[in-house]
Amino acid sequence: MKIALVAVMSINNKITQGSDTSIFEWASNEDGDFFKKLLSKHQVFIMGNTTYKTIKPRPSHEKLRIVMSHNPKDHKEEHVAGHLEFTSAAPVNIVADLVNRRYGSALLLGGSEIYSLFLDAGLVSDMYLTIEPSIFSGGLGLANKLSHNINCELITVDVLNKAGTVLLHYKNL
Repeated sequence: MKIALVAVMSINNKITQGSDTSIFEWASNEDGDFFKKLLSKHQVFIMGNTTYKTIKPRPSHEKLRIVMSHNPKDHKEEHVAGHLEFTSAAPVNIVADLVNRRYGSALLLGGSEIYSLFLDAGLVSDMYLTIEPSIFSGGLGLANKLSHNINCELITVDVLNKAGTVLLHYKNL
């Protein structure tokens, strides 16, 4: 199963601006356009509880959204099997379940802890990183809790706009 990670970040590796978890104030329209295209190519989206609360996705009949939470029982009213699911399972178990359900790919939407868990488990095949031309004084890094180094291969570099927004596509080795 292919797992792709997508993130937008500042030049100094911050995926949030201070304590504000929303990217909508600082991410470029071009990043938004790329993100929408990438979303259309996947049937499964995996995110953490904070990302879920930030974007507030609704259940969808076309897409499965999996929210990783330390307390999935807190979301039993929102849980819709096959559409919007909450779990505290480990990444390897989530992937095994998706394979059993015959899904071929999934897209990681964040945040930092989720990225770290999937990267540490060796489950990420591709990374799509948009670098916005900003430097933030605070915020969360892309993957702050890795237990080992990960080598990647750069596949493509695309300049998205005149301001200097850059999209990097990496494969994990």
